[in-house]
Amino acid sequence: MAAWLLLALAGCGGSTTAATGVEHPRASEGAPLELTVRLADGEWIDVGDLRGRLVLVVLLTTYDAVCQAQLVPLNHIAHRHPEIPIVGVLSQEEASQLLAAYVDAVHPAFPLGYDADAKVLVGETAIGSIEAVPLIVSLDRTGRIVERHVGFAGEGDIEAILSRADARVPEGSVPEAVPLMGVERPGER
Repeated sequence: MAAWLLLALAGCGGSTTAATGVEHPRASEGAPLELTVRLADGEWIDVGDLRGRLVLVVLLTTYDAVCQAQLVPLNHIAHRHPEIPIVGVLSQEEASQLLAAYVDAVHPAFPLGYDADAKVLVGETAIGSIEAVPLIVSLDRTGRIVERHVGFAGEGDIEAILSRADARVPEGSVPEAVPLMGVERPGER
């Protein structure tokens, strides 16, 4: 039964690139993630502005059943942990044209947008290689990637991802950041 489920997830867009579908970059690897996401209402979220807090960045698509199923545990986590920003990113071509209708249809409990700079489309990206979605990326309080979970993650899996990210950098070792959601980008009117 488990083998069938893994095969079904892989066929629907989910994937288990490692035995667990989890990758743990070394703590010293990489600079903090710089990613700006445009929301359906035209506002922007700059992930860098969320430093000082644990953050989940979730890559999804509009056409994948596993991505749609992933919304259920993510919505529960968003309600249970309002202090932890979840930033959803549509990682597909034409995302800007599909975003508003998709958000209106699925009503995510967290901001969902697209990367206007196309840093997180399939292939080698700002968050590493993207081979499949859903992809949940946890960031520690310094904004560095702690873990990447490829494929469907239940609520218990997401809680464990958050726990590992929380353990990475002691509270108080990074100054609290104030998010600048909704701020216009330079040169935009």
